[in-house]
Amino acid sequence: MRLIADRTPDAVDRDLIETLTRSTDEAVRSAALALRGTTDPDPVLQEIVSGALTGDALTTAVGRLAVADLTDEVLRASTGDMLDRWPYSTEPPINIPEWRAERASRDLREALLQQLADRGDVDKLRVLAQRPGVDGRLVARHARTAAARAAEHAVSAVSPTELLAMLARGDARLVRHGTDLIEALVAFLEHMQLQLGNGAHRDIWDSGRPMSEDSISDWLQRQMQEHLRGRVVADRELQVRRRRDAGIGDRVDLTVTVGSAGDSIRALIEAKTIGNVEVDTGLTAQLVDRYLRPLGLRHGVFLVYWVRPDQRPSNWNKSRGADPEALLDQLREQAASVRADGFHIVPFVLDISPPPS
Repeated sequence: MRLIADRTPDAVDRDLIETLTRSTDEAVRSAALALRGTTDPDPVLQEIVSGALTGDALTTAVGRLAVADLTDEVLRASTGDMLDRWPYSTEPPINIPEWRAERASRDLREALLQQLADRGDVDKLRVLAQRPGVDGRLVARHARTAAARAAEHAVSAVSPTELLAMLARGDARLVRHGTDLIEALVAFLEHMQLQLGNGAHRDIWDSGRPMSEDSISDWLQRQMQEHLRGRVVADRELQVRRRRDAGIGDRVDLTVTVGSAGDSIRALIEAKTIGNVEVDTGLTAQLVDRYLRPLGLRHGVFLVYWVRPDQRPSNWNKSRGADPEALLDQLREQAASVRADGFHIVPFVLDISPPPS
């Protein structure tokens, strides 16, 4: 059962998962439902709403549920059921172990309301605000967000490449939320990948080895400021918080901001060379938990400066991320695991290796 719970859907046959969700062994069934919720969340949410899951099984299923992948029909129906089953009038105490499952259920209730807002479902939210026992003010706040999202959705879509060109001209009007900014940053990194293949790698290599992680990030910031000039600001090493009374606190590698102080959109970039042992854990442990959460932000890029194994310095691990595509798949799985908490993280593997001669 533990082997199933710790694996991803791609690593377990989907027919097997479906079979295990009907197991009479409750532990096996719960683990299979939690795993299924990462790729097929509709039936798992319906199980949660029905009250079929309790205790640790409920907490695990909620934690892995891919809320963003719910169908509109199930999302709309289940959000009302969640408001009835877990009303605002009976909120549990915070941080008491015995109430973990109850707390997880209420966190899911809020995630469903936020998802309705993100999809611009104003009508449904306004109906929910009128339900007996519902805190109309809280739901009305989501309805206002939904109205703004609906207006955004009504604007014709702009491709990341077009958006990148607009930013380069100093036109940030169509960067409407963090997702737009992330897409523009990915388009910029794809542009830089082409430049690296055309000789730009010489700027970040010295005496046959790549420069330090900080030096490469400094170089990338300069390129970003030049390419995305205008209303885009790229800051290096922004302090998030101090971990002690004196000294330097946590610092994120790159902070990208579009807009003015009163109306800005911000995304964070955490960068690691492939020689850094934190490549395997930094997406969640650093970018999400250490930087995004304390700042109240949701969008980021986890960037790996990748070098071919035969070109790595002698003190670098030659086997770590030897296959860049496999490494990217691994990082995408980590990004998917934090998506249920509302974090939109895009991993990017930037090949800084000198081209073959």
